[in-house]
Amino acid sequence: MTTDTKKPDATLTVTKGNIAFDKDGKKRVAGDEITLTAETAKALKDKKIVE
Repeated sequence: MTTDTKKPDATLTVTKGNIAFDKDGKKRVAGDEITLTAETAKALKDKKIVE
């Protein structure tokens, strides 16, 4: 038996002076909302690229 441990996606905002690519590969700039996988969201939040 397997359980699905996939975390839900997160919607965040790109911070001033940064550029990021969402989970669909679309370029987002400061002030844009961005949808990321949970793992990517955590990594970018740690680097203060999104909030």
